[in-house]
Amino acid sequence: MINYQVGRYFIRREQFAICLFHEFSHPYINPLVDKYFSHFNSIENLYKEALEMQLPNCYHNPKTLLYEYFVRANSIVLSTPYVEEEKLQEEICWYKDIGFIYIDSLISLILTKREAYETYEEFFKNEVIPFFNNLHMIHKI
Repeated sequence: MINYQVGRYFIRREQFAICLFHEFSHPYINPLVDKYFSHFNSIENLYKEALEMQLPNCYHNPKTLLYEYFVRANSIVLSTPYVEEEKLQEEICWYKDIGFIYIDSLISLILTKREAYETYEEFFKNEVIPFFNNLHMIHKI
């Protein structure tokens, strides 16, 4: 996020927006994951796949993996008005490269279904949890 060039430090606007929305999402997302963690019935498969994709060590915990999936997806969705599509796609590709292999599907879910719910928690319970619980079925096809 912070770069150094010709004797000065700088932050790229695009990275700043994505990182800002990422960090602002944690206080809301983490408690939801904590509250509903027992409702995720296929987290071990998701976690195993992420480890196989070289998930960074700092995320080697199934609950942390979920935190990061959701805040990363939200950061992309919320950054859309401020960041060019090409930069967002680069970020999504990087997320997938480090183990968040369903991030584009989660982003699509947020974009298509979130508005149907009055609260993010309702969306989370009714769409996000079933989405992750059904990944093992999608993966087998």
